Amino acid sequence: MNDEPQAGAPSPQVGAGIDQASLPPPQKPQPGSGASSPPDDLTALPTWAQDLIRDLRAENAQHRKAKQQAEQAAQAAATAAAKEQGRWRELAEQYEPKAKRAEQLEQFIHQLLEKELQGLPERLRTLVPAFDDPLQRLQWVQAARQAGVLAPPAPPQTDADRRSAPPGALSEERRRELAAIYGVNPEFLR
Repeated sequence: MNDEPQAGAPSPQVGAGIDQASLPPPQKPQPGSGASSPPDDLTALPTWAQDLIRDLRAENAQHRKAKQQAEQAAQAAATAAAKEQGRWRELAEQYEPKAKRAEQLEQFIHQLLEKELQGLPERLRTLVPAFDDPLQRLQWVQAARQAGVLAPPAPPQTDADRRSAPPGALSEERRRELAAIYGVNPEFLR
């Protein structure tokens, strides 16, 4: 069976069956009588008890102050964090277009570098250092081209494409002169 009272049922009273009229009225404890309630005047207590109470009150005050300072510091930190979070958001919004532009430029530099490297013979591609920064690598390739380090060897000079007159050929003025002297057409004197 359940020992707990049921809802709506009267609860048993402590001291039921004792005649309340036969009990003496409650009395207030006298100071210094050793009763359990604290006395109103601490000077009535022994000095060791007064010292203990004073020390406990001081310690309690220190704990209250430390707790109050910790709460204030936590609130200040939360406020600062909220401000900083707002500042980060502002900075992110401010620099987001610049970051996108930087990504586009980096892709463009990669494309330029690939074109530069494709124009090199395979044996010269191995000479290009593998920098982490594509801009630095592109600059190196362009500087090496200008210095002639990565230029393919120049073909030997031949006279096959020369349009000048062969040695001993007459200039136009000299041909006219001779044609006038001999009475011939200058076109025949080539």
